[in-house]
Amino acid sequence: MEKIIEEAPWSYVCFEKDSEIFLTYVVQHGFVTTDYTVKLNRSEAAFVRSGALTAKLLVSKFAGNSAIQSRLVLPAIWPKK
Repeated sequence: MEKIIEEAPWSYVCFEKDSEIFLTYVVQHGFVTTDYTVKLNRSEAAFVRSGALTAKLLVSKFAGNSAIQSRLVLPAIWPKK
């Protein structure tokens, strides 16, 4: 089962699944919304676990950043509640 670390409804959710941390967030392009899931790297995960880095800050870092393409999880995943 997934453990929710931080979330903002209809915006993003950061969660732990199988000892890995993921961030799923929603981006709106006009009338279309798209959800993305990024697998956090070790340093990002450590900062999130310690509270030194927030999911909200990561969302702003990832939005529109093509460098995260290799870490995208397709299709996007949402934690089961």
